[in-house]
Amino acid sequence: MSDRTYTYEYPRPILAADSAVFTLRDGALHVLLIQRGHPPFLGHWALPGGWVEEEEPVDDAGARELFEETGLKDVDLKQLFTIGDPKRDPRGWCATVVYIALIDSREYEVCAGDDAANAEWHPVNKLPPLAFDHAKCMRVAVQRLCTHFAHPGAQLVSMPESYTETELDTLWRDAERYLREH
Repeated sequence: MSDRTYTYEYPRPILAADSAVFTLRDGALHVLLIQRGHPPFLGHWALPGGWVEEEEPVDDAGARELFEETGLKDVDLKQLFTIGDPKRDPRGWCATVVYIALIDSREYEVCAGDDAANAEWHPVNKLPPLAFDHAKCMRVAVQRLCTHFAHPGAQLVSMPESYTETELDTLWRDAERYLREH
């Protein structure tokens, strides 16, 4: 930590990191959600994520928050986009860097932790109402999945080697259905 202190008269947003982690389960595309254990949106479902700590690289924060809230580690998270609408979080102006990953959930165990009351896989085509602006984040993430399938050489997400062509077709079909309906 630096011994210098900088202060500015200009307002600045808080920085957060959230992750949209997808998998194929029971023949359908799923996303990992946490049930919030604290206000705001107590009891609502959200993407795993939280604040970036002082002097912490944002990529490290994304991985740390995913691990703390879901128990998932060593996930190949890719930066998806940044969103910073001033009213997206009732606690104040907050910008978040949203990450995306596609994993084979058979290789991971999910366990809620930290400020998450629960962590579960949800079918993308049967999502509960999401906290904050996470429905908007989901749409962008699913669009990225579709773009990846349309241009697989672009490496927009890492594909689990264990998935078969049939499973990948299912992912594509469910992602496209989600975009048509949302």
